[in-house]
Amino acid sequence: MKMNKKILLFLISILLISAAAVLPLFSAGEVASADAKTYLYVARSKVIFYFDDGRSKLYLPETYYLVYISEDDLVYNVSYADIPGYVGKADFTAPKSNGEVDRAGEAPNVILTLSVDSFEIARKTYDNTYSYYYLGDNARIEDEIFVKAVKNEQPFIILSVPNDKFVSFTVPLHNVALNAKADLERQTGGGDGATVGETTDSNDKLLRGILIAGIAVPALLIIILLFIPRKKKNDYDSFVRKKYGEGYRYPAAPPYERPYDRYERYDDRRYDRDYYDRGYDRDRRDW
Repeated sequence: MKMNKKILLFLISILLISAAAVLPLFSAGEVASADAKTYLYVARSKVIFYFDDGRSKLYLPETYYLVYISEDDLVYNVSYADIPGYVGKADFTAPKSNGEVDRAGEAPNVILTLSVDSFEIARKTYDNTYSYYYLGDNARIEDEIFVKAVKNEQPFIILSVPNDKFVSFTVPLHNVALNAKADLERQTGGGDGATVGETTDSNDKLLRGILIAGIAVPALLIIILLFIPRKKKNDYDSFVRKKYGEGYRYPAAPPYERPYDRYERYDDRRYDRDYYDRGYDRDRRDW
């Protein structure tokens, strides 16, 4: 039975160690699967994104990302803000995965506010019942921007709209770039080094490390305790058996070691009632 328990504990410890070993493979943003995204990084301004079969093009905002789909000899086929298109290979380095972009998103999330009550494009009126998301500056028409117009659950519409139809706005750096900038400032002593949002995965790494240690350490302790030889208790009985053999019998206890019996007076006549009944002589010394 003891051996069965040892085998069971050994198997449990092996399972715990195996779980700790494969846990990092299931961390957010690090799983290599068919659904994992890889990205192209927009490292500079004036990089052109072609869409609508090449009929439209916009300048991508700097520090943002494109979702890589495939590639040809000269172009990468990509998706930007859920819009399919392509970009020139010369403007990018090789695509790669990025867990922070998975969480923060690749395109800017800048919602624009109308400076007018409404405007009209292709005989259709657009007003504040739509939400307008900035995509990039129009690379063909100066002073116009491309926006994604969204209304309720309807499919989005891509529009090229004059800048003056919206309240002045700025496009911030991507959160990943802001975090990298904050890290650099912290290392060089400039700025407060504060990161933005929850895009950094330092806390995730710390949590994973604690979890792995919490699984692996108890498993290792179980294995150590199972295979460390235990020292037998060196009591008097084992000492005697070791010295005289297993068949050794202890000698009988001497009379004085017998348990005391309060009814046994050990021939003391002072407690003999029959003696007193026969007559008691105070001067006798034979008792």
